[in-house]
Amino acid sequence: MDASYSSQLRNDLWSTVLSSVTSAGIVNIPVLAASLRNRYEAENVAMEDVERLVLEVANRLGVAIEFDARAA
Repeated sequence: MDASYSSQLRNDLWSTVLSSVTSAGIVNIPVLAASLRNRYEAENVAMEDVERLVLEVANRLGVAIEFDARAA
């Protein structure tokens, strides 16, 4: 994970992914990425970068993922 992101974003990223796994049993990449990007809009991180970060965390945890932006 790139060190150029704030520690708050990185901590919230892990927390958000773990929360999604606990509540839904799956990580919906575009939905979680949009939520994180909105919360950290001041950091001006591109959506595709946030999606990559969410995917990296989900892969490290070995959890199920989906790519359904309409599920929001």
